[in-house]
Amino acid sequence: MAQNLPELKPLNGREMKCIEYIVGLDNRLIEAGDALKRRLAVIPNGWRDWRLMVTTCGRLMEAIYGTLPQKSLLYLQNLCKHGEILIRFIPASRSPEWMMIRDVDLRVLVNKAMAAECAVCMKEGAEIRTCALRKALICNCPPHEDAPTGCGYRAAAMSSEYEHYI
Repeated sequence: MAQNLPELKPLNGREMKCIEYIVGLDNRLIEAGDALKRRLAVIPNGWRDWRLMVTTCGRLMEAIYGTLPQKSLLYLQNLCKHGEILIRFIPASRSPEWMMIRDVDLRVLVNKAMAAECAVCMKEGAEIRTCALRKALICNCPPHEDAPTGCGYRAAAMSSEYEHYI
């Protein structure tokens, strides 16, 4: 199935995070089946629909695995074997490492930071991966497009109007 796909670009951070969440969802669905079996049994077609959902998610993961490079597959294998993906819904205002901020204010902060750093950045290759600002930005507002070379934020800063990057 994956052999007929066109040549894919390497994974970016946003794609990897999405795949990690799908892997976590797949694992949680498999674990939750026993806990929900009695409740699903009283719903017409409940257990059948549950199994269909779990099977579909599993098939999707197999298809996605076929598009990944070997290094990413090994990372996901180790993550499933030794790690745990937690999907918890906690309001941002109650979590100690998160805070609520208005979208407008976040845009101002990101645009100012990109104007001061990304617009004049000259980092190349491995230096890009060590950039603390880039790491913080990827978690909160991934770049809209992947840059063919260099950092996506530098490309956005160079191709956009001053302080109107996101």
